[in-house]
Amino acid sequence: METLFDEQGEVIISVITGCIFISIAILIVSVVADVQMAKLQDCYEKEVWMGTLLEEHGDALKCSLISFLVVAFMIIGINIADDIMPIFSAGQYYRNADRAEAFIKYSPSIEADYAVYAEKNRAFNLFEYVRVVDYDGTDISDRAVVDGQVNLLMEGLQYVVVTVTNDKGFTVSKRINILVE
Repeated sequence: METLFDEQGEVIISVITGCIFISIAILIVSVVADVQMAKLQDCYEKEVWMGTLLEEHGDALKCSLISFLVVAFMIIGINIADDIMPIFSAGQYYRNADRAEAFIKYSPSIEADYAVYAEKNRAFNLFEYVRVVDYDGTDISDRAVVDGQVNLLMEGLQYVVVTVTNDKGFTVSKRINILVE
């Protein structure tokens, strides 16, 4: 699948990565020079060396750390954007709009009340309370698939999901609440 950042993202990441490597190299060279100067001045004590390092290179260290974090967040953001933002051409948009219009026009429907009542310990046929029809009004209950079971030995609210696919390939699902009393 094509993504938004395929070409531009690679160039941006390459440039930023190069800049970071150059800034790290400059930092390393300046730290090495500072260490050599410390050795020449016989400053071997840790706290003197660290104090000198932070005094002279503290800003460079902060900038390097901030630039590293910015690049890391940019890379993470680009990867997230690749996953959630596919590119749609105008042709795809119109095809999607046509598909949505066709779905509205040709989709089947599942007709049922919000809650269906069933008597405890009595036989229960869900399709006495649920009607599954195609876009032209024909009954297609025989194609319906029921996901879930109703336990008629236990009182309370239960549910099943009825799903149906018609000849045109459109699928609809509906949750049916069943109150066992």
